[in-house]
Amino acid sequence: MLQQPADALSPLAPDNAGNQVRWVRALRDGQINPRSSLRHPLNGEKYDKDVLLNLNGGMPVVRFPHSVHNEWLDCTNCHDHLFKKQRGATKISMFLILQGEQCGVCHGAVAFPLTECARCHSVKRSDALAELEREAAAKPSPTPPFEPAPTPSTRPSAGKTEGKAR
Repeated sequence: MLQQPADALSPLAPDNAGNQVRWVRALRDGQINPRSSLRHPLNGEKYDKDVLLNLNGGMPVVRFPHSVHNEWLDCTNCHDHLFKKQRGATKISMFLILQGEQCGVCHGAVAFPLTECARCHSVKRSDALAELEREAAAKPSPTPPFEPAPTPSTRPSAGKTEGKAR
């Protein structure tokens, strides 16, 4: 049955912005049970690590919570056509977002509006940099593979390029 949006959304967790619904709370409270994808079933891949964005901009840093987005969507909804999976491979731009691309595909259309800047730009730069330093310190340093010192029999001969077949 088709309803007016206000009637359909009124029983959901209220918000004071956009379409007046706190979608994540509505999901967690069991008020809604969204599909993971419009085109195909969930592929089962989950990624719950937060990603810090806008590290060099003038606004506070953006914390992108994969876990919240994974509650709604399958990874293929965004990767690799909106965003590459590799860190730093996609230049994220507020201009593009405001044009309805990148994050703007959902935010401003379905999710909370782009006028709610502090919902995304929420991390003090100093806190974000400290967090990244802690992450880097916690990672084990890569150990280079053991390579024995060259001996006369293993040294490349003059005029030969290392790695080419003889």
